[in-house]
Amino acid sequence: MKNYMLFSVVLFVCTLSGCMRTCLPENTTEVSVELTVRPECMTAVTRSTDETTIRDLNFYLYDSMGVLMLHRFQNSVTLRFECPPGRYRVRIAANIGRNIGRDTDLERFMLTHSQKYDVLPMTYEGDITVSSCGQSSVVLPPLEVRRLVAKVSYNITVVPADIELHSIRVCSVPESSALFAGTDMPSQAAAGYTDTAERMLMGCKAAGMYYLLPNPQGSNPAITDQRQKNRDHAPRSASYLLIRATRAEKVLAYRIYLGENNTSDFNVLGNTLYSLDITIRGESEVDTRVSGYTVSVWDDFEQEGSGGYCVVGQQKHLFIAVESNGDYPALTYTVEVSAGDSGALSIDATSCVNRTYVIGNGNGMNTYLLDYAPPLFGSTNSTLRYTVQVRDEYGFCREFTFIRRFANILHLHILGRGSVSVSSAFHTTDTADGKMILGSSCTLKAAAEAGFRFVGWYADAAGSSAVSTSALYRYTAQSHAQTLYARFAVADHTPLDTQGTANCYIAPRTLTRYSFDATVVGKGDWSTNIQPKKLSGTTAKVIWETGAHDASESVVRDALYDDGRIYFSTGSKRGNALIGLFDASGTCIWSWHIWAVDYDPAAAAVTYGSGARFMDRNLGVQSKSLTEHGLYYQWGRKDPFIFSEGPNAPKTPAATYTLPGYEFGVHGNTGNTYCPASNYTVEWATAHPTTLLTRPFKSTLYLDSWLYTTNPNLWGNATSGSIASAKSKKSIYDPCPPGWKVPDRTAWVAATFRKRDIDVIYGADMFYDNARTAWTYYPYNGYISGESGIWRYTSLNAGAYVWTNEPYLTPANDMGYCIRIDDGSTDISKPLGQQYGCAVRCVRE
Repeated sequence: MKNYMLFSVVLFVCTLSGCMRTCLPENTTEVSVELTVRPECMTAVTRSTDETTIRDLNFYLYDSMGVLMLHRFQNSVTLRFECPPGRYRVRIAANIGRNIGRDTDLERFMLTHSQKYDVLPMTYEGDITVSSCGQSSVVLPPLEVRRLVAKVSYNITVVPADIELHSIRVCSVPESSALFAGTDMPSQAAAGYTDTAERMLMGCKAAGMYYLLPNPQGSNPAITDQRQKNRDHAPRSASYLLIRATRAEKVLAYRIYLGENNTSDFNVLGNTLYSLDITIRGESEVDTRVSGYTVSVWDDFEQEGSGGYCVVGQQKHLFIAVESNGDYPALTYTVEVSAGDSGALSIDATSCVNRTYVIGNGNGMNTYLLDYAPPLFGSTNSTLRYTVQVRDEYGFCREFTFIRRFANILHLHILGRGSVSVSSAFHTTDTADGKMILGSSCTLKAAAEAGFRFVGWYADAAGSSAVSTSALYRYTAQSHAQTLYARFAVADHTPLDTQGTANCYIAPRTLTRYSFDATVVGKGDWSTNIQPKKLSGTTAKVIWETGAHDASESVVRDALYDDGRIYFSTGSKRGNALIGLFDASGTCIWSWHIWAVDYDPAAAAVTYGSGARFMDRNLGVQSKSLTEHGLYYQWGRKDPFIFSEGPNAPKTPAATYTLPGYEFGVHGNTGNTYCPASNYTVEWATAHPTTLLTRPFKSTLYLDSWLYTTNPNLWGNATSGSIASAKSKKSIYDPCPPGWKVPDRTAWVAATFRKRDIDVIYGADMFYDNARTAWTYYPYNGYISGESGIWRYTSLNAGAYVWTNEPYLTPANDMGYCIRIDDGSTDISKPLGQQYGCAVRCVRE
C-alpha cells in the first residue's frame, strides 16, 4: 500500500483594529498634529523584531477633494505637521527604503519581489479627522500600517529512512505588487511570476520561512480532498512549495499549494501567516502532488578498448535514460571537463564547452554522439575526467562523473607465417589477424616460421608503402590510431606454374615447398562459351588427401594463401590431394588437384597412331601397377573423386582424409530427396568439389548429366550446334596438369588401338602403334555412380572407362563419349551419362 504525504495548514489572519476620537472643527486655524505610526499585529509571529521595525516612511496627506496637501519622507515613526481642522485621506508606505517622491503615481507604484527582506514593506490607507477642540495641537491615535507581504513558515518531517530531503523553494511568486491596488488583483501574465532561490536541505527534517508578495488566486470549490490540490486543479499561477528529495537514484518532487485551507483555497494574502506542518510518509503514485524521475547516465567509450584503456574507433555515444512518473520533467544537461583536453570532447559533432543541451525525452532514452579525439594522446590529455550535470526545470542537479583513460592504438596485421613480440606497450591484445597494441611507443620484433622469411613493415596491406625492413622496429605513435602490417613470405619454394597454370599440379618431391598462382582459374584462357574470371580468396585449406591424415606423413602437410599465391608443403607420403581456396564467408571458390608423384609425364609419354602424345597412365596413378586405376571425374568437372578401397568394393572409397564438411558423398534426386535446379550448376559443383551430383529432374525426365542446363563446351570442345566439333581447346575446367588436356575421340584410332591377345589381370594391354609392337596398360577401373543416392563403384569386369572431351549431343546433350575396353571388345565412341565418374588419360596440348 502506498503512503500518502500528509500536511496541515494553520491559517492566521490579522485584521485592522483601533479607535479614533472625533471633534467637529471650530475654526480654520491650522492645528499642530502629531501622529504615530506602528505596525499592525501579525498573529502568531515569533520572529525577530525586524518584522515590526519601521525604518522609513513616505507620508501622503490628501484633502477631502483628493488633492495632495503634504508629502514627507522621514525615518521617525512620529509625524508632526500643521493643517486646518477637517477630514483628510492618509497614505503611508513604510520600509520602501527611499523617497518615493511627491509626484509619484501611487496607483501604479509597484513593489518588487525580494529574495530576502531586512525589514518588511508596510502600507496604510485611510481617513483621519483633525479637530483642535480649542487646542493648538492635536495628538491623533496611532495608525497601524499593514504588512504588504505574507509569511509562509514550514516544518517538514520525513518518515521513511531511505528518503532524504534535498531542497525547498516557493514557485510562482509574483515578481511585483502594487502598494495600494488592493488584495484581489493578481497578475494575469505568466511572465509576472518567479521562484524563490533554492534552499538546500539535508536529512529527514527541515524548518524555515519565506516572505512573499500577495498572490490572491481565488479558490476551486470542486476540490474536496487534499490530494486533488495539485497542478491539474490549481490556477495557473498559484503559489506552491516545491520540496525536492531523493530515494536512492530517484528524484522526488512534492508540490504543496498555499492557501487558507488544504483543499479549495489558493489565496496568498498580505499580512497573513501561513504555517505548514508537512509530514512525508512515502512516495505515492496516486497522489498527483508527488512526481519523481530517475536519471541514468553512461557512455560507451570503453566498448572497443582493452586493458582499461579507451581507443578512438567506431562512433561512441553518451546515453541519458530518464524514467519518470507523473509530470515529465523539463531537463537539461551540461558537460564539464576537469581533466584532459576539453576542446577535444564533442557532443553531436560540436564542442561541449559552455553549452547547455536540452534532454528531449523526459521518459525514455536519449542518445548523443560522443567523441574525444585529440590528434595524439599524451601525458596531458590521455586521462579524461568529465562530469555530466543534469538539471530539471527547478534547478535540481544530479552529477555523474566519468574517468576514462585513452591510449593511442596500433592495429598490427600479420601477413604470412610469422609472429611479432611486443615490449614497452601499455597493453597488447591478440586478434584474429594480428595484435591491438595500446601506447605511445613500443618495440616490435618479427620472427618468421620455419620455411618463411620476414619481408618488412608496411603501412598498407598491398605492400606498396614500406616503413622498415629491419626485424626489430621501434614504433612511435604519430596519431591516436594507426595501422601497420608485418609481412612474411615463403623463404624457399618451387613454383609449379612456370609453364602455365592449370587445375592439377604434379609435385614430384616429398618434404618440399611448392607454390602456384591462386588468382587464375584453370589455364586462365578463354575457350568456346567459357570465359575465365579472376579469383580473390582469403584462405587456403587441404580439402582431402589420400591415406590417413598424419602431419608427419601426409601427402600435403599445409596450405597457405598469401598475396594471390597458394603455398603448400608435401609430406613424406606420395598420393593425391585437393587444395581449396576459400573466401571470407568460408565458401570454396576454386580448388586444385595436387598429384604428388615421382613422375615426369613428358619423359614417359607415348605417341599413339593418331599422332597424339599420351601419358602412360591415368590421371592420379602413382605407378603402373596392375591394381592402380587412377581417379574418377564426372564429365566436364575439374575436381577428381577418390578411387575404391580395392577390387570389387562397391561402396567403399579408399582411405582418405577429408576436411570436415567435405566428405565424399552423393547429392541428387532419389525417392526421398528432391534437389532444386540451383544445386545442379557449375558454381554449386565448384563450391562442393567432393559431392557427386546425380539425377537432375527436368520437365518430365531425369537427366544423365550432373547439370540442369547442360554445356557441351566444359572440357574445351568447340561445338556450338548438334554435332561435336573436331576442334578443341583446353578449357578452364580441364583437370589435366599444365601442357596436358583431356583428349578428343580422334586421339584414339580404331585401326591401331587394339587389345593384345595376352590376358592381363585387372586390365588390358593395348597396342597403340601401326606396327602393333608397342602397347600400354589400361586398368579395368569401371566407373562410379550415385543414381540411387548411394556411392557405387562398378566391378572390375565392367572394363576400362576413359573420358574424351566430346559431348554426345543426341538427344539431350547429357552424355559424353568415352573409351570402353573389356574382355570382348574396344569401343572408342561409347556414349555414357555425364553424371558417371570415369578415368582421364591426358594428352599433350
